[in-house]
Amino acid sequence: MNTNAILLAAALCAAAPAFAEPVPAEGAAVGAFTQDVDAAKALAREKGLPLLLDFTGSDWCGWCKLMDRQVFSQDAWKEWAATSIVLATIDFPSDESLVPDGFRERNRKLSDQYGIEGYPTYVLLSAEGEEVGRLGASRDASPEKFVAQVRAALVEADPAALAAALSPEEAEEFARLKARVKAIESGDAIEGAAELEEKIEAWQKKLDEAKENAPDTIRDLQSKAVAELTPLQREVNAKRRALADEYGKAVERLDALRAKLAK
Repeated sequence: MNTNAILLAAALCAAAPAFAEPVPAEGAAVGAFTQDVDAAKALAREKGLPLLLDFTGSDWCGWCKLMDRQVFSQDAWKEWAATSIVLATIDFPSDESLVPDGFRERNRKLSDQYGIEGYPTYVLLSAEGEEVGRLGASRDASPEKFVAQVRAALVEADPAALAAALSPEEAEEFARLKARVKAIESGDAIEGAAELEEKIEAWQKKLDEAKENAPDTIRDLQSKAVAELTPLQREVNAKRRALADEYGKAVERLDALRAKLAK
């Protein structure tokens, strides 16, 4: 996060209340946040609606407060959610009194179960409880944009809906780009990078040994190492830049296709 984003988050923490409205600890209603995750899951199954799990730090997380103010407290969101989605809050506040005693350990287990690494994280589940997507906060968040993201994630998870929303060519492109982005994000190997690391380690070992046993040879060894490693490093760096460019273009195209899914 850049400096401006950090300052914004800090300002939000200081200026905004934990929640626009208290979040009930028992029961669930369509379109209204509850801390009763079990009731929310049961209601989602009963109504055949998706369930959004909101992992948040309600009294300290600036981005969480931004989303509450710009999205969840807005009438446009409430009107859509009232017939379209079940909502559950999994809160990790600094003031633990905001969470009922019985829910604190449960929240930690849910965080582990879903591999939550930061707040807010919005985990979107199908009516059957299967994860279909994850959403996050954005500076320009609005009810309309967030609803579009939810809709796109739901369509993306439904092969029939996806086929209806895109042409066969677009659907094929979508699947290919999605797989490629996932591979890059998971650490897709760059050709030559592993070999370069091995060579760097081998040269470092030679230099360490020379430092102890033949210090007068270090300068010559350093020159040889630079001569061998520099062109390899340049080649790997070029491939990294190409991969980053490929990733950016793939994400941009996926976003364009996802915009069609939300319509």
